[in-house]
Amino acid sequence: MDTTSLVIWLMGVVLIGIGLPLFYVARYLSAPEDKKKLKARDLK
Repeated sequence: MDTTSLVIWLMGVVLIGIGLPLFYVARYLSAPEDKKKLKARDLK
């Protein structure tokens, strides 16, 4: 394995390692807002 493919592979691992937690945090933070919107629709 040459150095360029190793660097690309490491960058991919780092991006996945950072991206997945951010994705779950963003989904967790947006979920309560979605529930509030649904409750507001039910009241109308």
